[in-house]
Amino acid sequence: MLPGFAPPSNSHSIPTNPARSLEFTVNGTSDDQNNTRIDGVSTTHIQLPHVVSYIPTLESIQEVNVVTNSMDAEQGLAGGAAVNVQTGVDRT
Repeated sequence: MLPGFAPPSNSHSIPTNPARSLEFTVNGTSDDQNNTRIDGVSTTHIQLPHVVSYIPTLESIQEVNVVTNSMDAEQGLAGGAAVNVQTGVDRT
C-alpha cells in the first residue's frame, strides 16, 4: 500500500490470466500506464499492457522499488508507476 495506488483487482479471467496477476492504477492514470521490471527486464504483455506477464515467487523477491513521479529515463514506458523487482536468483 502506497499513496496514490488504488486497491489492486484481478486482470481478466483465469484462462487468460493463469498467473493471477493484478492490475492497479496510480495517481489517477490508466492501468496500462504502469511498467513492472523484474531484474531490469520489462514484463509487459504486448497485447495486454496492464497484465504483468511473469510473476516471480514471493520467496525469490529480494528488493522492490516503486517510483510514482519524477521518473528518470531509466524508468521509461511508465506514466503511472515504475515498479522494479530484484530477485535473489543467481544467474551464473
